Amino acid sequence: MRLVQAYTEELKWRDGNYVPKTLEEHLGVSARSSGGFTLASASLFAGVGGIATTDTFEWILNYPQLFKTFDMFVRFSNDIVSSQVIVYL
Repeated sequence: MRLVQAYTEELKWRDGNYVPKTLEEHLGVSARSSGGFTLASASLFAGVGGIATTDTFEWILNYPQLFKTFDMFVRFSNDIVSSQVIVYL
């Protein structure tokens, strides 16, 4: 759900020709739209199998700092790669 909300916010920015005023505002949306949270949480549940508890679900749904940081890492990694020029000879 957070991924869809972030995509929706980015579409509003695009359609309204809006440019975020600060890096924090930009990352507040673009980090979530990177898909890192979705990937990390799906991987976590696939890895732990049937031992995930209700507390584990609640912890993940509270979007802890671990996932926020991972989202920023994924966003920055994507931005760095997409800014590189690839020359084919």
